[in-house]
Amino acid sequence: MRHRKPSFHGPTGTVSHGTLRSEDLLPAFLSECEDLRLTKSERNQVRSISAAVAKAERQNESLRATTQEKAERYWQEDASEDCNTLQDILSNHAAPFCYFGNTEGDGSDFGWWVSRECLEMGVYDGEVLLESSNGSKDAYSCGRIRGAESAKEAMREVPARNVRYWMVINDHGNVTLYDRRNGREVWGIV
Repeated sequence: MRHRKPSFHGPTGTVSHGTLRSEDLLPAFLSECEDLRLTKSERNQVRSISAAVAKAERQNESLRATTQEKAERYWQEDASEDCNTLQDILSNHAAPFCYFGNTEGDGSDFGWWVSRECLEMGVYDGEVLLESSNGSKDAYSCGRIRGAESAKEAMREVPARNVRYWMVINDHGNVTLYDRRNGREVWGIV
């Protein structure tokens, strides 16, 4: 059986931390692209960037000063733009209400994260319904449905309208997002 690459990536945390150097970020971002089902255009962009990185690394190792200067020029001029391109590609494949990029508190912590603002907006707009096991009233209470024994049961009881996702927060603070159409888990954070 052939393993299928995922079309999106869930919030799993850090991919690269403690550096903003393109020389460190590009290999990490390229590695993340390998695990995704990219469009033809995205694959071409990734191949082009991968080739440019490999060429710059070879030039860096050269004994000739002019060849090393070409590598330096790439790292100083084009590598930053390539990092941005890869970030955009990776963000296009982030799970719903998630993104690929750096965290708010640490600009050098790149990875897959939940966008709290997008999630709150999804709840507010009625795209996400929330079940909180502790019964507390919070910013999400407008989307909460009470009385369901499980998320799957609640998904059947909720009117279809615009609701596409069901988010469950258990008493330990673990968050799970389900696709309401098929009942499958989209992502979970423990």
